[in-house]
Amino acid sequence: MLICFSKPVYVGSGSDRFELVKGEGAVTIFGFGNNDTIRLGTGLTSKALSFKIQNGDTLLKAGDDLLATNAEVSSVGQGNNR
Repeated sequence: MLICFSKPVYVGSGSDRFELVKGEGAVTIFGFGNNDTIRLGTGLTSKALSFKIQNGDTLLKAGDDLLATNAEVSSVGQGNNR
């Protein structure tokens, strides 16, 4: 599992997992794919999240807190909160 704060992350073709934590900064993910997953850290629920497409990227936020940017991913789907 990867826990990343305030740094860009470049992922490959495997199955990568990211845990997002409120108040710890934002991660920019390059290469996020179908086999990758995002887990919500303590205190975050899927209902608290918002998604916004901006300049071809998907921004994930909890309130005003930017948690992650999925670079060059401009379609959004919510899974089962793994």
